[in-house]
Amino acid sequence: MTGRETSKKLGLVGGGVGLVMFLLYGLLQGALLGGTAGVQAGMATGEMAQRILAAAGMVAGMAVTAIIFITGGFTFGRIVGLVIDAARKEAHVEKAVN
Repeated sequence: MTGRETSKKLGLVGGGVGLVMFLLYGLLQGALLGGTAGVQAGMATGEMAQRILAAAGMVAGMAVTAIIFITGGFTFGRIVGLVIDAARKEAHVEKAVN
């Protein structure tokens, strides 16, 4: 691999791992916390508005959780790839000097 290919590929792998982590852990937590926030926000309103706010809270909670998990995984993978690429480049330069 040349250039920053390792970084790109590890970024995609990290994003995939973040997606899996979101599906395993974050989906339930996002829905639970978002729904709770929606119910708390809708306490003073009527029954229908409370249900709408709870559903909107669940969707918003899941969306925020997905963004955090997937972006975090991608960023971590990309940083690891950049470190590996830099180490390879330095090893190649040292080899050329010697």
